[in-house]
Amino acid sequence: LSRNAFGTISDAAATFFPRDQPTSRTAAGFPKDAFVVGVIAANKGVPSRKGFSQMLGAYKIFSERHPGESVLYIHTHVRQPDGEDLMLMCERLRIRLRIVHQYYYALGIDASSLADVMSSFDVFLNLAHGEGFGLPILDAMAMGIPVLTSDLGSMKEVSDDAAMLVDPRSVESIRAGLSELIANKDLRETLRAKGLERAKDF
Repeated sequence: LSRNAFGTISDAAATFFPRDQPTSRTAAGFPKDAFVVGVIAANKGVPSRKGFSQMLGAYKIFSERHPGESVLYIHTHVRQPDGEDLMLMCERLRIRLRIVHQYYYALGIDASSLADVMSSFDVFLNLAHGEGFGLPILDAMAMGIPVLTSDLGSMKEVSDDAAMLVDPRSVESIRAGLSELIANKDLRETLRAKGLERAKDF
């Protein structure tokens, strides 16, 4: 079973493991005290199966209720001929976000560098309406990152009870999930521990 561009399931453990968050944040340039919401998803199709529209709508409301407390980072092509124009969406919603450098993303970013960035996340957000297997979720869990994901299909099955599940079609459901995670450190720690154990099953 292949893992897209990042290797195979058998070698994932050599790359996706818990790392020191303060060190990673300094290297990536994230504020050390920010609540970092990370998204890694291919931007293909209109409308996208990755739920970008609902995600950005939810983050807009979430960030207004928690002003100055969070950072949204998106790791994908933000403008694709065969995908969503994420920059235009953000401009219309007046959302500020961090995005992967588009030139280096197009060249290809190795898995170790991707994991370095991921280790800055406080929550990994995957709102796919359909996914082949849900490997990005397992990568995040293996790194000890709390996961907020879709309650549909393989995402629900892969996550089991080790992630917070939301309706990816509902802006309010996504917003509520983010709000609960930022407010509840104990919940984040519980999901972190459960995620590490769940990742071992694969």
